[in-house]
Amino acid sequence: MLEEITQYLRSLFNTPDRASAEAYLKKVVAKYEPLSSKLVSWMESNIPGGFSFFAFLFEHSRRIRTTHVLEQVNQGNRRRIRVVNIFPNEQACLRLVRAILMETDEEWQTGKCDLSFKGSDFPKCT
Repeated sequence: MLEEITQYLRSLFNTPDRASAEAYLKKVVAKYEPLSSKLVSWMESNIPGGFSFFAFLFEHSRRIRTTHVLEQVNQGNRRRIRVVNIFPNEQACLRLVRAILMETDEEWQTGKCDLSFKGSDFPKCT
């Protein structure tokens, strides 16, 4: 049953738009309502919160809905922190992490960009 639900959830987030996702969610909820009311109530209250990525262009939805970019940033932070190994205090560690994140933000703002938002108010990638 768990594998089947996992497959339904994957299909749910691979739908082309929010309306399709909401309709598919209703079908899945109707199917599992007699079997597990706890699961159904969790799905109804939590899954629609994950549909916000549908507001962006379809081409960008995979990158937006996953945590891959965040994981890359965290991996870069860990790699640079490991070099220092010992910090004199917590503030020194926070200063390094802030500097790394500011550098990453600067790269994203000035050119190294994986997404382009044509026709939107987001910063343009060059």
